[in-house]
Amino acid sequence: MRSIPQDSTGEFVYAVGFSPRTFFAAESLDFAKNAARVELAKSIKVAVKETLSDTVVNAHRTAGNQDRLVSFSESEMDAELRGSEVVETWRDDAGLVGEKGSVYVLARVKNPNK
Repeated sequence: MRSIPQDSTGEFVYAVGFSPRTFFAAESLDFAKNAARVELAKSIKVAVKETLSDTVVNAHRTAGNQDRLVSFSESEMDAELRGSEVVETWRDDAGLVGEKGSVYVLARVKNPNK
């Protein structure tokens, strides 16, 4: 995997997580999965912020509304990440891309804007 897949339908958002080699192989895999989810969260947060910004531009904002919008976006992002899935994993045992034993995880989640 040299690049993140591009979903021509826009149905999914993809992200890659990475972990250097650790003493326990399962630990490296867990770290890489978590890193992929963090990258997904960053992508989703941007998408949710854009959607909320568009909505707020067309409405009057008060301090109370702003608090509600922030908690809504965080809840939506948490719900979206629960639907994330690992598509592929790869352990670089030969050190072809980086340090020997590094782990890479490709994860995806449904695009919240679809």
